[in-house]
Amino acid sequence: MERRPGGDVRAQDSVFLDWTDEELAAIIEVRIDSSVDGGGAGGRSWNWIFTADEMRQRTSSQRYIQKRCLGRPCDIIAFAIHARDVAIGNGHDVIENDDIYNGERMYSRHIVDELIDELQNHVPDIDGAIGALKGLGKRTFTLAEWEAEAGRRGLAADVAAVTLESLFEASVVGVYSSGGQGGGPKTVYRYKDRFVQARESGQLQVHSGFTKELNLKDA
Repeated sequence: MERRPGGDVRAQDSVFLDWTDEELAAIIEVRIDSSVDGGGAGGRSWNWIFTADEMRQRTSSQRYIQKRCLGRPCDIIAFAIHARDVAIGNGHDVIENDDIYNGERMYSRHIVDELIDELQNHVPDIDGAIGALKGLGKRTFTLAEWEAEAGRRGLAADVAAVTLESLFEASVVGVYSSGGQGGGPKTVYRYKDRFVQARESGQLQVHSGFTKELNLKDA
């Protein structure tokens, strides 16, 4: 048995650990504390190492990075490490916006490589799957566009369907909503809702973490 943070106890093979943005940021702050001056000083916030300047779309560095991670500690740690490495190479004491943007490219390649490792034994044609994603040319697309692009890459209809389900399961693709009635646009991925499914009439969207490596327009 395994206990979730909220106290719920379930069989080990059916535990779902949901990490909030605050918990993910706290993980980075703990690592900052443990890596400076021998560790254990405590009290160092995100802005102790990341710039407090606004990034694109007037967002904070913390929010920018969190939106590009798949809701897991390993992802936000990987992004932070890449951004840190760029900052060190640039001689910066604080991770600046440009360090984050350049680190994002390294992180995007990292998670695409992880995706290939994860799916190559479950997807009949992983090269065709990655090629179809890149061939879309944009993050937001329809089911019909996916089927057409998959077909151009040599994926049969049944293989394209299995591949898309695997991409959903890995939270590479989610269901996009343009918003309305006071709500803004949003995309729901499996790591937030494990029942989300593609709809014939709806729109889908590739997770922003994969955008740079796949060279997709943010549209």
